[in-house]
Amino acid sequence: MVPYCIGQFVNDYIALTKPRITWLILMSTGVGYFFGARNGWHWLTLLHTIVGTGLIASGTAALNQWYEREADAKLAFESTLVERANWKLVMENARECYHCAVRHPELALTFPVKGRRSVQFADASGVDAFRVRMAAFGLPIGPVEGDWWQAMRFPVNDGTITLSMDGRPACTKLLCDIAQGDIGTMRWALEPHSFIHATCDTVFMFSAMPTGPEETVVTSKWLVHKDAVEGVDYTIDGLTELWTKTNLQDLDLCENNQAGVNSRGYVPGPYCEETEQLVMRFADWYCATARDYLDHASDQARLAPARRRLAGLAVTDQITEVHHLVRHRVLHGEVASREELAEVQAVVRHATRW
Repeated sequence: MVPYCIGQFVNDYIALTKPRITWLILMSTGVGYFFGARNGWHWLTLLHTIVGTGLIASGTAALNQWYEREADAKLAFESTLVERANWKLVMENARECYHCAVRHPELALTFPVKGRRSVQFADASGVDAFRVRMAAFGLPIGPVEGDWWQAMRFPVNDGTITLSMDGRPACTKLLCDIAQGDIGTMRWALEPHSFIHATCDTVFMFSAMPTGPEETVVTSKWLVHKDAVEGVDYTIDGLTELWTKTNLQDLDLCENNQAGVNSRGYVPGPYCEETEQLVMRFADWYCATARDYLDHASDQARLAPARRRLAGLAVTDQITEVHHLVRHRVLHGEVASREELAEVQAVVRHATRW
């Protein structure tokens, strides 16, 4: 038992000092010393530099982990789905919950789906009460947003405290135990491909990446407290069941939508400004980004002839310089060196491109 304890201690110590990162720092230090040494190498100075830098780097790594000990999480599970649908359809589906009440009965148990906004609260006064309660704990709820991102905290349904199959924590080792974990969910979304829900017990991450015109890879990740133990604090099935069911239901919706879009009778329809507000934001961002790219490409195409003309002028200047050199040699009866002849050949070859 004693050798095991000593070995475990050594392994923990090595992990704490992040040796791979420290090794890269020491390599950079050695290279920097080599290029910076003006009066030759001094091995003792180099040794002191390497040892001192290694101690500082290792100590900083350990201090960083101590400082972030309450904020760390670990990846408990990751899944991948291949959806036979265009990426934009997948993301539009992920940016609204108008369909949730009917298509996601499990999610609707905890997620607010009964109103007419992007987050659909049946009673808006409950949000105001939640705002006041969170402010007492120093937790702002937002929303805060930009053209390509949005973040907000909102309450889950009454009688529940997290997003799970029964509304109770799927991991008993909480990430945040403020208010006994009753802090709603912190949702943030990044264009063009992701959203995240952080609750008291779990962080769920969703990412949709296009792999073809009608194929999208959806990656889901579940994070829990770094000290949570599988089989003790959580089970994989209990942790992932809600969002796995939701993802499979969305897969069916998106593939069905793709079949409709591909049909001869498809006609695009308008967005609902209330329930599809985030979809409109996504579409506006998508169109603006595509437009900026096309404008940039157009500018590059328009400037290309001017760049070629400028490059041609530069070559003309070089040819003129070579002409003066050759004329000088001829007038003074001098013979050009091999290097000068090679330079003339290089200029002539470059000129033929224009």
